[in-house]
Amino acid sequence: ALGESLLHSCLRRSSEPPYRRLALLLLSPTEGPFDQVGVAQLARQAYEGHLHRGLSSLHLAALSDDAALVRAVLRACAAAGGAPLLSHASGAFFYGSPSRYFGGSAIGLAACSGCSVSLAELLAHPEARAALRTTDDGPPPPPRPRRPRSRHAAAAAAEAEAEAGAMRPLGFCTAGNTALHCAVMRGGAALLTPLMAAGASPRQRNAWGQSALSLAAERGEPHVFAAVLRATATQLWGFGGSRRVCYPLLELDPLLAPQNGVSTPSSAPLAVQCRPSSAC
Repeated sequence: ALGESLLHSCLRRSSEPPYRRLALLLLSPTEGPFDQVGVAQLARQAYEGHLHRGLSSLHLAALSDDAALVRAVLRACAAAGGAPLLSHASGAFFYGSPSRYFGGSAIGLAACSGCSVSLAELLAHPEARAALRTTDDGPPPPPRPRRPRSRHAAAAAAEAEAEAGAMRPLGFCTAGNTALHCAVMRGGAALLTPLMAAGASPRQRNAWGQSALSLAAERGEPHVFAAVLRATATQLWGFGGSRRVCYPLLELDPLLAPQNGVSTPSSAPLAVQCRPSSAC
């Protein structure tokens, strides 16, 4: 691939001990063949081809889920200055399917791939809070699919699509997403809590106007929705074992917003079905 270095090759195969040792050696200015400046330049080199443009050593180290490799790359990048956690992979390969999409950042890649060890190392970095607020600047997203406004309209739309012989794909937003949006998209419930604890906002919206909470509700995965819902709850009061908690239902369904002083009935309360021991 255009722009691939020896370090990239070793990191891609870091699950094999010889390649892992060689990667660590290349990243060491005292034991390896390069001085500190050379190591820094090597660590910051990224792919240049159309498919994998911007993929860096830090992305590959994060994907390895190896704490030593992530720390070694971060140390090497720090010597060159700049902001390694803010580097962005924008190759066409990463936007071709929701299963390959991670928003471009190393934190997003670790979260979407379930690499908890790498994610912990990245979130401990001083740049992590800024990186969590950074949004994807990938290609413009497709138009957001329009949702039917009633049950009858939904049935009519489904019947029309069935008669046409094919269902329209839902598509996904490819711009304005944070690492949290991407983790929700990929169903990574286990890593949502560390992301939000490190400063990721569940209320920040992407180019389709989706917050992490509304995106989780649209995906319909209860464990993902419950994890984000817990982070958005506001406790109004508590007494003994009782407490009153407010959830931002307006983010789930704008029909709840009062119109001309009158609230419109909506199905959004039905979407919030959580057990007291888990989300509520």
